[in-house]
Amino acid sequence: HRTLLEADAVPMPLAFWSGIGLLILWALAAFLARPHLSGSRAVLCCLHAAAAADLVLIAVQELVRHAYWPGPVGLWSQLFYLPLLDLGLGLTRWSSTLFPAYAACFLLLLAAALLGCRTRLRWDARKRAG
Repeated sequence: HRTLLEADAVPMPLAFWSGIGLLILWALAAFLARPHLSGSRAVLCCLHAAAAADLVLIAVQELVRHAYWPGPVGLWSQLFYLPLLDLGLGLTRWSSTLFPAYAACFLLLLAAALLGCRTRLRWDARKRAG
C-alpha cells in the first residue's frame, strides 16, 4: 500500500504551515486545560493518549509488518500526524524509514504542550503577583 506521503496528498508549503498551526493549537489546548487538571503531567497524559496510541499503531505497521493496514485503522494512523509530517521529515532526513519522522512529530506535540503548560503557569503567577 502506498502511504499518503507517497501519493503527494498535500503540497509541502501547506503541510509546513498546517504543522506550525497545529503546534500552536496544541500549545493553546495545554494552556487552556492546565487550570482544569491536577498538573502538567495530567495535561500531557490527556492530550497525548491518542498520539501515543497512534505512534504504537505506526510502529507495528512500519517496524513489524513493513506495510500499512488497509481500511480505517491504517488510514487513521497515517492521517493523525499528517499536518506535522513535513516538520518531522525535516528533522529526520537521516532516516530511510518514516517511523523516526512520526516519533519526531510526537516529540514536537509534546514540546508544544509543555510550552503551553509552562506559559500557563507563568501567566497565573503574574496574575497572582499583579
